[in-house]
Amino acid sequence: MRSLGFRYSDKVLKGDCFIVDPYVDFRSLFRDKSLKESLLKRGKQVGLDLVEKNYASWWSCYQTYLNDSSPTNKQVLKSSWPSLQAVLKLPPVIQECHIGEIKQCDVANKHQVSAEFVLDDVALECMNNIKNAIRVSTPSIVRSAVLEGCNVEVDRHLGIADSDPQNYVVGTSLPSTLSLLVRKELTNSKVFPCTLISAGKGYSANNGQILEQKLVSLLRLSSSNGFTELLNDVVSIIARINPNVTITPVQPNDLTNYEAAACTIAIDRVDVAKVSSVGDYISRRLHVVKSGRFVNMTHALIYCDLLKKFVD
Repeated sequence: MRSLGFRYSDKVLKGDCFIVDPYVDFRSLFRDKSLKESLLKRGKQVGLDLVEKNYASWWSCYQTYLNDSSPTNKQVLKSSWPSLQAVLKLPPVIQECHIGEIKQCDVANKHQVSAEFVLDDVALECMNNIKNAIRVSTPSIVRSAVLEGCNVEVDRHLGIADSDPQNYVVGTSLPSTLSLLVRKELTNSKVFPCTLISAGKGYSANNGQILEQKLVSLLRLSSSNGFTELLNDVVSIIARINPNVTITPVQPNDLTNYEAAACTIAIDRVDVAKVSSVGDYISRRLHVVKSGRFVNMTHALIYCDLLKKFVD
């Protein structure tokens, strides 16, 4: 996680450049009394009292450095880097999944989806049926700081040798869309909230093998929690392809580090999509704002290779 905030570390990284400056005050995180319980539900053993104490010390050093950027104060700040790193590794507080809020799926108008072109067809259905949907072209390669902004394991992605800074192949994914938003401010209120949609191949490394699958990625940006709305949208789209849809909350110990909540969408017990509540967890780390406030994010992936099996 050094490249996310390496300017505060005690070692200069190769390239000596940075994407994200994690200047955000994380002290409020420790005021949430449910944080400890949330970590236990995830199966994580964290000494929160020590993490909070060390981070308070780091924050004090940081404030001193802002007022006096002398070499001495800079070195003190860098030497306390592990205290910042420990906070950056903490996942968000878990939220409850309210499946009862999901609307009944309208399957009267069944989608005409071709098994051969299911990726493009699903992306088109998303564009046609989701308000303020914006089709974006995303890079397949991102810098490590973007992955670290999501608090995911970079080792699960294919690294590019001798890249400076370190780059990874991610394909169509949450990090690939986020790479367009790092340190950006959203300005047009006429198309906000909005959903950024991309389609293509996703890649991941597993046991020395590179896994490839066709995906449609949806990232909803809003000023409030858009989890239920995006879940409704994705369920409706899939149900009009095949009505045998079930929704299952992801158990806390199976959530990724950036997810506050998540649900899988399955057809005949095969997961064909996943919707994740991210909140402002990533926008605080990658500095994505709207009107001076960190943007709320909800992400969905539709697994088109699996969905293709259920196309009539």
